Amino acid sequence: MLSNKFMMQKHLKIFFLILFGTFFLANNSLAYGNHQPLEIIAPKEAGTGNPAIPSTHRVFRAYPGIQYEFKAQVIGGTYPYVFSLSNAPEGMTIDRKTGVIIWPNPQQDANDIQITVHDKNGTSISSTWDIDVTTNGFIFVDANAQDGGNGTLNSPYNKINDFSSRNATDIVCFREGTYNLPVRGDYTVGNASGYVWSSPTDAPHKWIAYPGEDVTIDLTNNRLFYGAPSDASFYFEGLRFYRGREYFFRSSSSANYATFYNCVFDTLTLERTNYNSNQGAYFTMHSGVGYYLVFQNCRFTGFRGPQAIGSIYDNVKILVENCTVDDFVRPEDSATNQVMAFKVCIRNLTFRRNEIILPENSSYGIMGGSTNSLLGFDSVHGNVDSQDIEISYNHFRNYADSEMIRLNSADETKRTWFYRNTISTGKLVMRGLEYPDDCDGPWYFENNVFQNSDRGISYHYSSSPDAYQCIGTHSNNLGESSGLVNSGGFLINRDLVGTYGWEIAESEYWNDGEADVTSPSSPTGLSVS
Repeated sequence: MLSNKFMMQKHLKIFFLILFGTFFLANNSLAYGNHQPLEIIAPKEAGTGNPAIPSTHRVFRAYPGIQYEFKAQVIGGTYPYVFSLSNAPEGMTIDRKTGVIIWPNPQQDANDIQITVHDKNGTSISSTWDIDVTTNGFIFVDANAQDGGNGTLNSPYNKINDFSSRNATDIVCFREGTYNLPVRGDYTVGNASGYVWSSPTDAPHKWIAYPGEDVTIDLTNNRLFYGAPSDASFYFEGLRFYRGREYFFRSSSSANYATFYNCVFDTLTLERTNYNSNQGAYFTMHSGVGYYLVFQNCRFTGFRGPQAIGSIYDNVKILVENCTVDDFVRPEDSATNQVMAFKVCIRNLTFRRNEIILPENSSYGIMGGSTNSLLGFDSVHGNVDSQDIEISYNHFRNYADSEMIRLNSADETKRTWFYRNTISTGKLVMRGLEYPDDCDGPWYFENNVFQNSDRGISYHYSSSPDAYQCIGTHSNNLGESSGLVNSGGFLINRDLVGTYGWEIAESEYWNDGEADVTSPSSPTGLSVS
């Protein structure tokens, strides 16, 4: 018969094995992510999707001998993704981690190219698309060219006004230089005049920079862009938009497949202070539901009062990915009070892998301020709740230990997942939660890093004392006042990379045979809130 001492040791050993196993699984499971179906927004076959991607989209055309580039637009599943191509034309490659497609020297049409995306779980999805390699439908502009050009590669225009009457579906390719935006149309806001697209057939609205060349679109003299087309598939790539006032772009909320890729929005100021007219780099006016608004690899800098992205109304399946926000200052008389204003009737927003750095004394909240919100709701606009919001793999830093992010600012945000983010300084504040009558959400917080004086989530005074019970999931988050991450948002304990916060470990990518997959080390000596 076994002794009591031996039995106790055996039971303790089993207990600790179960405890460690549970801890390990909790911290290496796929509890976060996989909330929405894996979907390729683009590239995909022309005419497919709901709404259908138009055949005039930029992804379907290349100019002979000029590098073609497109970053795959993917939402849903469990991030990170692994990308691959099959049946690709000679020389075309895709970065397996970022999804950037490069075709250095297109010479002839390519049909039935297939892109496949595997998520972290190994779930995959594929789509095919064709590329027409043609000189038709391309316009070239060169600031150094002589007057009188015809818009071809060898005889380019030299200013924006030259192509204002050309076909709306044309792709405008800018050579290196600075281009002043002309006043066009009679739309005015304050002292700002607009370059106006009033219909889907009005002037080209696909602008790209010639590969490797620096292009600046100067909006001086208080000008702005204004767009109304619903099926125009805006596309802007590789451009620096400089010295805007009030807005860089205003568009109907019903616009579909609008893309801003690798653009810089530099220096945007207010014309009207103490008056909130949703000023920001891109504002979608409330005028119907739009799908597939995409910002990738963009930078927002030098803003003095306006929002970065926003205000955004009535949009579904938004992707904001790999963008940077810095040098934001809110003057005392600023009418806006947030950097990212995804405001009314927002559904299926993916806000992923972005870095937002606020300077000292900026007085900004990142995602919602005292009256407006990142994920808000306004009953004036049709009783459609904002919901299915994923905020993941981002780094947020405020140079003061004050409010950085406010969620539920309008008290009506529904399903929201906040996971694998790092807040290196600043607070995440929940507003308007009243348990058990008005919790909204549900809210899910998983595998985040909160480095702030609260060591986690804060609750606005508008919330009830027991508001924490409104949180659906609050698991495996690290929370300390200091010592978790450095000023760059990188974990000091490198064994934790791939489990907590915005950093991604190589082992998290699906094993497609190109990389060895090893389990991340289990953390030791840390408390988990």
